[in-house]
Order: sequence, then C-alpha cells, then structure tokens
Amino acid sequence: MITNNQIIPIGYCAKTHGIKGELNVVITQYCNLEQFSCVIIQVEGILVPFYIESVRPRNNEIFLVKFQGINTDEDALELVNHSIFALKEELEIDESKEDDIVYFEDLVGFDIIVDSNKKIGQIIDYDDSTDNMLFIVKNKANDELLIPATEDFVVEIDINKKYILMLLPEGLINL
Repeated sequence: MITNNQIIPIGYCAKTHGIKGELNVVITQYCNLEQFSCVIIQVEGILVPFYIESVRPRNNEIFLVKFQGINTDEDALELVNHSIFALKEELEIDESKEDDIVYFEDLVGFDIIVDSNKKIGQIIDYDDSTDNMLFIVKNKANDELLIPATEDFVVEIDINKKYILMLLPEGLINL
C-alpha cells in the first residue's frame, strides 16, 4: 500500500482532451513523466497507481497523457482536478536537462527544409487535436501545408539557425 510519505505532488489533471481518455496534465514540478513506473492519483481517499500509456507535450508544462484503462472521455472526466503524485524514490529532478527539451510551440517560426536543401516553408502553427501532430507550414505561394510532425521524418533540428531538416516520403507534398 502506498502512503502519503512515499509520494510528492508533481501536477494535476486539468481537463479532458478528445474522446479516447486523454487528459491535459499540468506539471508543476519539472520532471519527465515517462521516467515513472506509474503516477499516483488519490481517488475517493485511496492512493491509486495509474500507468502511463502515452505522453505528448503541448508546451513547457502541459502534457497530453493517456493512462492505461482510461479509454473514454467519461473515464478521464473522473480524474479532472485531481492532483498527480510521483513516488519520491523515482523522482529524479535534473533541471539541467530542461533546456534540452524542444516543444512544438518553440518550433513556430522555424523553416522546414527537405533533404535536397530546399526550403518548403515556415511553421506558422501546429495541430495537436489528433494523435498525429502536424506542423502547419506556409509556403512561398502563401498556401498552408500540413506536414506530419513525427520523429521518423525529422533528420535535424537546428535551434540557432531556426530550421528543421526533414526527410519526407515521396508524394507527401508537391514541391
């Protein structure tokens, strides 16, 4: 049984996201959610472990989190406004790594370069409303392109020169 002296608060469930049980989780204690074997949420007075299925960053402190067994909006709604705790023994605070994390909001204004060193446009926004994150890119013709923001396509991110080099599948966009 988990006791109060074994846990430390790290954030809270702010609201639901979508219909598949995801939650907007606000992190108040810098940490990597994926480092934990589970997080703890107090439900009806009992400290209950919840196992993380997936985590997607929205910005520096808000993450879209899917817990195992929470599969509907109704399930997720029951956790809204509940604090989230981590086991003290698993909490590794390394603030030096905080600066190494790149969030989607940080990439707005970056150029998208394809493998042939051709600039296809600039990121003007991102769409995180589905499981597949998308860059919204404006090209020279002032058209908006939607490009999957998956690690599989990213070759390099240069923070100083503000560009992302991507290797996109043939036919994904017309160059």
